[in-house]
Amino acid sequence: MAYLKWQDGYLARIGNMSNEQLLNEVIGAANGDDQDGEFTSRGRWEFDALEKELRKRLATWLDEKKS
Repeated sequence: MAYLKWQDGYLARIGNMSNEQLLNEVIGAANGDDQDGEFTSRGRWEFDALEKELRKRLATWLDEKKS
Protein backbone atom coordinates (compact mmCIF):
# COMPACT_ATOMS: atom_id res chain seq x y z
CA MET A 1 0.00 0.00 0.00
CA ALA A 2 1.36 3.41 -0.92
CA TYR A 3 1.28 6.01 1.80
CA LEU A 4 1.46 9.77 1.65
CA LYS A 5 4.74 11.40 2.65
CA TRP A 6 3.42 12.44 6.07
CA GLN A 7 2.17 8.90 6.70
CA ASP A 8 5.55 7.38 5.85
CA GLY A 9 7.21 9.86 8.18
CA TYR A 10 4.77 9.10 10.97
CA LEU A 11 5.27 5.33 10.61
CA ALA A 12 9.04 5.82 10.73
CA ARG A 13 8.68 7.95 13.87
CA ILE A 14 6.54 5.27 15.52
CA GLY A 15 9.06 2.59 14.60
CA ASN A 16 11.82 4.54 16.36
CA MET A 17 9.88 5.03 19.61
CA SER A 18 10.74 3.14 22.74
CA ASN A 19 7.97 1.03 24.24
CA GLU A 20 7.40 3.67 26.90
CA GLN A 21 7.17 6.47 24.34
CA LEU A 22 4.76 4.42 22.25
CA LEU A 23 2.53 3.69 25.22
CA ASN A 24 2.47 7.37 26.19
CA GLU A 25 1.58 8.35 22.61
CA VAL A 26 -1.29 5.84 22.49
CA ILE A 27 -2.68 7.02 25.82
CA GLY A 28 -2.41 10.67 24.80
CA ALA A 29 -3.92 10.12 21.36
CA ALA A 30 -6.87 8.12 22.71
CA ASN A 31 -8.57 11.40 23.65
CA GLY A 32 -9.03 12.38 20.03
CA ASP A 33 -7.44 15.29 18.27
CA ASP A 34 -10.20 17.85 17.86
CA GLN A 35 -11.83 20.18 20.37
CA ASP A 36 -14.77 17.85 21.00
CA GLY A 37 -12.62 14.83 21.85
CA GLU A 38 -13.31 13.17 18.52
CA PHE A 39 -10.91 12.26 15.74
CA THR A 40 -10.22 14.05 12.51
CA SER A 41 -9.52 11.68 9.62
CA ARG A 42 -5.78 12.24 10.06
CA GLY A 43 -6.03 11.80 13.83
CA ARG A 44 -7.91 8.52 13.38
CA TRP A 45 -5.24 7.24 10.98
CA GLU A 46 -2.46 8.22 13.39
CA PHE A 47 -4.20 6.60 16.35
CA ASP A 48 -4.84 3.41 14.38
CA ALA A 49 -1.16 3.29 13.38
CA LEU A 50 -0.08 3.77 17.01
CA GLU A 51 -2.46 1.10 18.24
CA LYS A 52 -1.35 -1.36 15.55
CA GLU A 53 2.31 -0.92 16.53
CA LEU A 54 1.52 -1.28 20.22
CA ARG A 55 -0.44 -4.48 19.63
CA LYS A 56 2.40 -5.84 17.49
CA ARG A 57 4.95 -5.18 20.23
CA LEU A 58 2.70 -6.58 22.94
CA ALA A 59 2.13 -9.76 20.92
CA THR A 60 5.89 -10.24 20.61
CA TRP A 61 6.35 -9.60 24.33
CA LEU A 62 3.54 -11.98 25.28
CA ASP A 63 5.00 -14.69 23.04
CA GLU A 64 8.36 -14.29 24.78
CA LYS A 65 6.71 -14.61 28.21
CA LYS A 66 5.02 -17.89 27.18
CA SER A 67 8.40 -19.46 26.29
